[in-house]
Amino acid sequence: MIRRHGRLLATAFLALAALVLVALGAQLLRWERQISRDDVVFQATPLRPDLWRSAPFPQLDPSRAILGIDDDLAFRRALQLFWRAKPRSIDYRPLLQAYIAQAQGALTRIADSSSSAERRSAAFNLMGVLQFSQTLPSSDEAARNATIREGVGDFRNALELDATNDDAKLNLELAARLYREELTGPPISGGPSGGANNGSAGGAGAIGGGY
Repeated sequence: MIRRHGRLLATAFLALAALVLVALGAQLLRWERQISRDDVVFQATPLRPDLWRSAPFPQLDPSRAILGIDDDLAFRRALQLFWRAKPRSIDYRPLLQAYIAQAQGALTRIADSSSSAERRSAAFNLMGVLQFSQTLPSSDEAARNATIREGVGDFRNALELDATNDDAKLNLELAARLYREELTGPPISGGPSGGANNGSAGGAGAIGGGY
């Protein structure tokens, strides 16, 4: 009798384990499809709030840990915050500083802790872009110079982590070209690998590549 009960328990356990594996496999597949789909949607509508969100209670979703996608999701959401922090219209300005602070916080966490050097480099590059976008019009020369130096430092950090980051190269070159008299530090050698029409900000004459 005890052996029979033991076999029944073992059978029940195996059946439950099979159901869990099936459910987990379905969840993994759903995440892969959603990430691919939302990456495409982001190109057209970067500020959609439902991008890269699968379950209403993500802390109860073990598939994220198994896939190891938490870093990927964090970077995508930081990129979305960066887009929200970009000044686009007069009506958008009242909340702009709050949006910039949120984006900088998210990007700083990635730059400090991501296991991917390429992703950390991208985060530093976007942090530099935010530096140049928020306070350059200031009449405070000391604050302006500090902002320029910090932004240039972010671009340099990006290149130290990933020397192939063409967006950081382009942004650093543009910073040197536009603000050379206010920059300090060693001369900048080399330039972006592409011509004036290459890269996400190629030929634009303004800092902002890398997204």
